[in-house]
Amino acid sequence: GPELEPTGPTLIECKAIISELTANQHALVQLQGIHFQQQLTLFAPQTVSVQEFLPSLISHLSSPYQVLRRASTICLRQLVQINPEMVSNNGELEEQLLIMMDQERDRNLRSDIQLLITSLLELLGKN
Repeated sequence: GPELEPTGPTLIECKAIISELTANQHALVQLQGIHFQQQLTLFAPQTVSVQEFLPSLISHLSSPYQVLRRASTICLRQLVQINPEMVSNNGELEEQLLIMMDQERDRNLRSDIQLLITSLLELLGKN
């Protein structure tokens, strides 16, 4: 809504909270930051700066915590569906996803990674 205008105080507060959550040392607090950003991505995509959010998500892909790896993978897939070019302009992402496919033991997370890679390829192929 209008309260989430790019220069509005509500959005500025939301981004500050997300920054605090994702910078926290505890994985479950970081997870809440990812979920908060994901909600903005879904319901107010015009407020999301992929370039600001992408490095954080990519760094969580190599986290020792499965919940962070999975949340980041799912959120990246949503970002790919919104703006595949912006996400794919980061060569680090593709490399990290391939490394994850080799190392990930969790079957559900491997499936999420495959969906992300497939989505990225399909959407970039259309463009």
